[in-house]
Amino acid sequence: MATDASSSLGTSSITMSSLSEYQLYTFTEGDLEGPVVDLLGKPVYFLSTVRNERGILESTTITRSSASGPSVAQIRWAQEKVTIGTSKSSVPIKNFLQRKIGVPSSKYHFQDENKSAFYWKEERCMTPEKQLVAQYSRQKKGPFSALPEQPATLLVADSYAVSTSVDYILTTAVIMEMRRKQAERSSGKGGEV
Repeated sequence: MATDASSSLGTSSITMSSLSEYQLYTFTEGDLEGPVVDLLGKPVYFLSTVRNERGILESTTITRSSASGPSVAQIRWAQEKVTIGTSKSSVPIKNFLQRKIGVPSSKYHFQDENKSAFYWKEERCMTPEKQLVAQYSRQKKGPFSALPEQPATLLVADSYAVSTSVDYILTTAVIMEMRRKQAERSSGKGGEV
């Protein structure tokens, strides 16, 4: 399922003329399940989420291309831990994707396996030099069943679209979306988890 990039942009920060400098990834079945495809509809990642008997999230596994593809990351929501990249050990999510003391609390910093630094502020991933690396657009559900859903998308700048960087950007985008949903849910604004 290919998605028209212009219709999936929820932002004015990336113009149509600069869109060719980005790779588009579409979460076809939701932000925690199913294939994540490129602009041509080719599966690049696969997300699989396990819930307990009460429907509470246990874990999300991110693999390449298909459910049986090589593992990229595992997020264990209940333990608040993540295993990513070539690391065989898990780390607390708060250490992997952290707020820095002295910076606005809406910025969450992380490093990829090459120690390149990034941060998420709202739905944008930036470098410390404030260069836009990626933009996440949330899944939108139509107000009536006759209107189609708009799937979540992730635009990643071509210069960062190498697999290991995208692994980290996509994994942190999923964690950030879950944080947004949990915050909305606790404030009574919805945020289906």
